[in-house]
Amino acid sequence: MSLKRVLTIAGTDPTGAAGITADLGVFRDFGCLGASVITSVVWQNSQGVQGFKTLEVDEVLGQLDAVLDDLKIDAVKIGMLGNAEIAAGVASRLKALSVPIVLDPVMASGDGDKAMWLSGGEPNGWEPILDVATLITPNVPEFLVLTGRETMEREDIEAALIGAVAAFDADIVLKAGHLPSTDSEVADFLMLRGQTEVLDLKAFPRIPDDVRGTGCALSSAIAASLVSNPDVLASVEMAREYLSDRLATRYWPGKGRASLGSQTKRVVQ
Repeated sequence: MSLKRVLTIAGTDPTGAAGITADLGVFRDFGCLGASVITSVVWQNSQGVQGFKTLEVDEVLGQLDAVLDDLKIDAVKIGMLGNAEIAAGVASRLKALSVPIVLDPVMASGDGDKAMWLSGGEPNGWEPILDVATLITPNVPEFLVLTGRETMEREDIEAALIGAVAAFDADIVLKAGHLPSTDSEVADFLMLRGQTEVLDLKAFPRIPDDVRGTGCALSSAIAASLVSNPDVLASVEMAREYLSDRLATRYWPGKGRASLGSQTKRVVQ
């Protein structure tokens, strides 16, 4: 039996906790082979992002063309794109694929300290890539940007997600970690195309520490899970279970934020 292959389009992390290096590790955990297209070279570590260089659009598309010309891709995960020109170019290539395309709309470093989107200082230009994404995994600040909302309370979530799914024609996993809460658990939200109700996903323990690479791992795990299981709810919950397992084994490799630990449970596909 041939292994499925998942493509990640994202930036780098020389410490391996986030970005493309982390994505490839997730794919391997799910029994998939990985391919990668680098959009930006990022100098970062556990203490934060010190800087980055976004590649020229022809350099990104050259990598992407080389991959698509040679390999059968079964799913795509998109992370840091860098600017609107790259987003449009990548979208133009991906629109010919009939596979799950999971978008993690990276706009800033995980600690929120540095913008990771170069487009006149504003995170615009998302429309082309939103058009090809089949599932989007924004946190609350990213969701506000994508939808043009200024604020959102818990009572606004259902109407906001129903409107966003209709506008983007994509399933949405809204990560709830940024919502104010005193709860000891976190339950994200899932809105599926063609549905009228928002799903409250399984609650997992709230982690008191700031951990790097969680958004990368979740979106990559969803993409890898969808390869074998087209049921979006089941794949999302499997990916969240996987992330919770790795959060439980988090560790501190350097002088700053924690990193995801190794999985302790076998991923069942």
